[in-house]
Amino acid sequence: MKNQIEKYTVSLLIVMLAALSTFAAGISEPGLVMYGAVRNTAASNTRLITGTLTWTITPASGSPVTVTTPLTDISGQYSYALRVPFESVVGSSTLSPNTLPLNSATTSYSPTVLSA
Repeated sequence: MKNQIEKYTVSLLIVMLAALSTFAAGISEPGLVMYGAVRNTAASNTRLITGTLTWTITPASGSPVTVTTPLTDISGQYSYALRVPFESVVGSSTLSPNTLPLNSATTSYSPTVLSA
């Protein structure tokens, strides 16, 4: 009886793992870190250090990704640092939402919407 329960438990575990792998996301990659200064050209080119920066990046094919970060004073030089999320797609996995695919081919992206 105990042996049968162990067999059923192992079988159930294998089925559950197979089902999870079908819906698995891609492999998370370190991503791209972007940083810089946001300047107010209407006010003597003053560097902004308060507010929120929202950047939408659109690949040549695929869904756009939106990243948001607060503006702050970074080393008296920069206003923001943000990470653009990338994933590698392996096998039948799919990208997580709001993530760009990482591949070995040259790929172009457009910063379609930038607001601060």
